[in-house]
Amino acid sequence: MTYSSKTFELLVASESVSYNSSPINHDHQGELYLFEFVLKEPGFVEVESRRYDCPAESYFMIPPNIENKYWSAPGVTQEKIFFVCRGSLIKSLLEIYGLEKSYIVKDAGSLVKYFNNMLILAKQYGARKDREAALVFHKFTQAAHSIVYKDDEPPLPPVVQKLHKLLDAHLEKKIDFTVINKEIAYSQAYIVRLFKKHMGVTPHEYILRRRIETARLLLKHSTLSIKEIAGRLVFSDQYHFSNYFKKCLGVSPSQFRKPEPAARPDKQLL
Repeated sequence: MTYSSKTFELLVASESVSYNSSPINHDHQGELYLFEFVLKEPGFVEVESRRYDCPAESYFMIPPNIENKYWSAPGVTQEKIFFVCRGSLIKSLLEIYGLEKSYIVKDAGSLVKYFNNMLILAKQYGARKDREAALVFHKFTQAAHSIVYKDDEPPLPPVVQKLHKLLDAHLEKKIDFTVINKEIAYSQAYIVRLFKKHMGVTPHEYILRRRIETARLLLKHSTLSIKEIAGRLVFSDQYHFSNYFKKCLGVSPSQFRKPEPAARPDKQLL
């Protein structure tokens, strides 16, 4: 995946220790986003004049140009992992997954692996670092969305949950139902019927929609050609991809990719 330098940049990632129980102002100007995962001991975060508890196994986000403070609880040494990044992809993903106002996410222990991945990537150099970091960030926002919105809907049956994960793992792979049947010991007809009952679409329709969602990101935030995107997302050819994309969104991939025209200044009245 080829990202432009301004689409996603991982600037720094590190571990930190905080024992300061006095609120400290931290300014993140321009495009900078800060994500911090609390490994040990509680603390507090204040964003837009609202205070949040920030216990262990939670993370907080500080977007650019937002008034904020964060500090540790009195008498403890707080251990954290953080990364700082910037780029248009961040804002897009946060909006797509409804996380742009989720400043604090608790019970997020499963997300620490993404922060550890950022620690490893931050030690690398070159464009590949940012490409890999962008993929990690995409997976991070997907996983965070599942945590934030898990209480909005009744829990899915285990069979549907397992198939859901298998399908998400095959966005860039051809689906082989013989393999899926080995993982889920039910008939294909039963699995499809149960999945549609709870998800509202068949497994085939679901993965096509997820691929179109990914295609939107690639069209806006990568330099891959439409043919390359079609191949990456396992469409039979560019024309099949373009036709399905237009059916879903009402515009062709090339039309979707075109930058929005700059607003013209109002004409002065003579």
